[in-house]
Amino acid sequence: MKQYVEAMLLEGRVLRCPHYQCESKPTLRSFASLLTPKLKKMWEQKIQDDSIPVLDRVYCPNPMCLALMSVSELSKSTKGHMRCCFKCSKPFCINCKVPWHNNMSCGDYKRLGPNPTTNDMMLKTLANQKMGAFM
Repeated sequence: MKQYVEAMLLEGRVLRCPHYQCESKPTLRSFASLLTPKLKKMWEQKIQDDSIPVLDRVYCPNPMCLALMSVSELSKSTKGHMRCCFKCSKPFCINCKVPWHNNMSCGDYKRLGPNPTTNDMMLKTLANQKMGAFM
């Protein structure tokens, strides 16, 4: 059973009773004595992840993090589009779900292309500031 639970968790699948046509869902409590601390933590994380509705999910855009968060929970924290990841604390844009694009609208950021560099964003910000100075 331990191997079955581990396989299901590693595959990201919903845990179900392994018996043919049984639709019951095993509980963490019922398997706690069989599982390693690592597997317990994985199962707890799966329960937490599954509690976030699919349409409310947002992942941290930091490729070293990719934490799953709730848009609803993030929306309560501050005003504007900037939010910080609960796990890595890196700022990102809740509107377009990319790393934070300081002093740049979402539209301007998207026009820079799929993978703008930090220098691209700094150049665009500087250009916007200079344009504002002339108007």
